[in-house]
Amino acid sequence: MREEITNWIKQAEEEYDTSKLNLKSNKFFAAAFFSQQATEASLKALYIYFLREKPPDTHNLINLLRALEKKVEVPVEFINKASYLNPHFIISRYPDAAGGTPFENYTKDIAETCVKISEEFLEWAKNILKKK
Repeated sequence: MREEITNWIKQAEEEYDTSKLNLKSNKFFAAAFFSQQATEASLKALYIYFLREKPPDTHNLINLLRALEKKVEVPVEFINKASYLNPHFIISRYPDAAGGTPFENYTKDIAETCVKISEEFLEWAKNILKKK
C-alpha cells in the first residue's frame, strides 16, 4: 500500500484515539472535533486509494463520500452520518459559529454520537484497505 494512504489511516487512528480521550475527560467539544477529523482522514485515505490522486483541500465529508461513490459502494447510512459530523469541524471550535462557547454547548450525548460515527468510518476504511 502507498505510504501516503498508510499515513492518512495512521492519522485517522490517532485522531480517533484523541476523540476518545477527550470524551473520557469531558471535553465534549474536542471529542466532536477530533471525530470529524478522524473521519475526514479515513475518507482521504480511501480517496487516494481509489481515485489515485491527492484528495481535495476540503473538510466536507459529503463531498469526499460522493467522490468515493464512483469507485466503491458507500453504505447508504454513511451520507446521513457524514451530514451529522460535517458541522462539527466549525461549531466545535468557534463561538460565533456555535451560537455560544463550544465547550458549553456540547453534551456527552453529542460527543458519544460523534465518536461512534467516527469509529464506524475508520473501521470501514481499514476493512476496505485490508482486503486490497
